Amino acid sequence: MVFNPTQLLIKPTYDVSNYGKDVTIQLGTDTLALKSFTVSSATFEQSSESATVFHMGDEGTIISDTDTIGIAYEGNDTAFDRIYEFLPDMSAFVYKYEILAGFAENCSAYTSGAVDIDNVRFTLSTTLPDGSEENIVFDKYVTSSTDALEATGTNVFIAHLEDNTPLKLVKGYPVRLRIRINETTSGTNTRQVGILPFFPFQKEALAKIFTTSVFDMHLHPTLDHAFPVFRDQSAQETLDYGGVTINNSTRGVTFLGTPTAQPEIVNTGGLLG
Repeated sequence: MVFNPTQLLIKPTYDVSNYGKDVTIQLGTDTLALKSFTVSSATFEQSSESATVFHMGDEGTIISDTDTIGIAYEGNDTAFDRIYEFLPDMSAFVYKYEILAGFAENCSAYTSGAVDIDNVRFTLSTTLPDGSEENIVFDKYVTSSTDALEATGTNVFIAHLEDNTPLKLVKGYPVRLRIRINETTSGTNTRQVGILPFFPFQKEALAKIFTTSVFDMHLHPTLDHAFPVFRDQSAQETLDYGGVTINNSTRGVTFLGTPTAQPEIVNTGGLLG
């Protein structure tokens, strides 16, 4: 049996052993103003923190002893409400997503009253390519228990949110993450509230771990991701539909040579004889 190499076909496969890919989307990468503050003078709190169990994840980190970072904020005495958009370049199932982001409220001038971060609200949605027909994937709050500022100073709140409920991203359908910081304010004071694009986990003025505010997704490509490739097969890249059909005829690799003679089927019009 001699095979013609130009007639060999490609068999489509899906690698179920592939662990998938982590996609990290940076938050706070817009053109908001930055308000600097001294890290070692701030008060730090992290959500989902307990005395015995601590978060760990695949975050990018560096070691630095810098003691000045910035709050990306929308203006003095202005609530923080931003939408970050990501355009998927392939259809995929997200098997786990995680948000790790730093937020801060700074009181730069104080006469009376108090300011405090109550919670951070995360709303994930998908839309049609033209931005219409928004579909809410989740709408969740991460609660802060920091003490209210009743003088000049800075509170830092590190919010952590994760879930492993699968969700599907569709190529060309924008994914939007809306972040809102809910506050309690009173009296006469000047405040700046916003996201920390770059932040540490401790306040001490010495070498420590810093990371960035991110939305992480662990995903796998869906089968329809490969459909355009399979649909647009060329003469050199043809699919292998190999196997046995229902009538026991074979399909797949074509070989050169004389085929085995098959019995002729004659239409007798339903009569035997």
